[in-house]
Amino acid sequence: MIKNGATKHEWQLTIHRRWDEWLYGKGKEAFEQVGDYSIQSNPTVDKPVFFAGPWIGEFGWELSCWQGGIRELVHSLFGTHHVIVMGDPGHNVLYEYADEYWDVPEFFLNAGLTRQCAHVRGKKAPLYLSALGYAVAVELKKYSNVLKVVPPRRFRPEVQEYIQLGGKNNTKRSSFCYFPRNRRWWKEKNWPFWDELIPLVEEETELNSVGITADWDLSDSIEMLRASHFAISPESGAIFLSFLCGIPTIAFGHEQQEKRLSKANVFGVPFVYNSRTDHNHSVEEVFYGIKELLRAL
Repeated sequence: MIKNGATKHEWQLTIHRRWDEWLYGKGKEAFEQVGDYSIQSNPTVDKPVFFAGPWIGEFGWELSCWQGGIRELVHSLFGTHHVIVMGDPGHNVLYEYADEYWDVPEFFLNAGLTRQCAHVRGKKAPLYLSALGYAVAVELKKYSNVLKVVPPRRFRPEVQEYIQLGGKNNTKRSSFCYFPRNRRWWKEKNWPFWDELIPLVEEETELNSVGITADWDLSDSIEMLRASHFAISPESGAIFLSFLCGIPTIAFGHEQQEKRLSKANVFGVPFVYNSRTDHNHSVEEVFYGIKELLRAL
């Protein structure tokens, strides 16, 4: 199932080889240079261990191609195992089935290597990956029976199990959400006209607006989305979060992403994608897409 249902992301930073091999080679030396990690693991369990991670890739890929695949594996093949998942701090809300959730260590987070792809490859990446692999292996070695380790990979939608995040919707929806992307990479996706757009939308809808930024805790973002009438997002991982929360979404970005995003709308929420051959959308173009979405609600 793993072989047929997933493909390794060709440019995702990840750790390869058997987990116990991470203990050898340059891992320990690298960890002594940059590592500092301790977790509250539970190695006294008597079940065989299923470990997934560490997820160190982009948020959108985690939502659309990873977390649902691990859920399907656990429920179909490893339900009697002790499940451990490792990823970004606060993302445990995506893995409700996990018996343990390990945060990616701070030394790796502070190096700026999470949620990144080919453009962060450089001299320090192998060092930190070796240190991370060693840190994981040291913890796993404490368990008597590590039966299966699944490193990051990209699962196809048809072999994933998705759940709607956040429980029941709040029926009193007095707001809409928007995601003012402001990232260091792919800066052309950082749309600069929110201050012009949001007053127009507030007047059109008579709703309050809430801007959800990357520094929000994931559980708070989910709670706010579930209480919102709809969401507005540029081309970013926030679109997938809106989908998984079951919230109508207007998004705008490059036309090459439209097919992929439409396939990721696994719950079939009302969705409008305003596409161009670049990321230079005008306020008028985005506002038109919002009104198109509102007509469909």
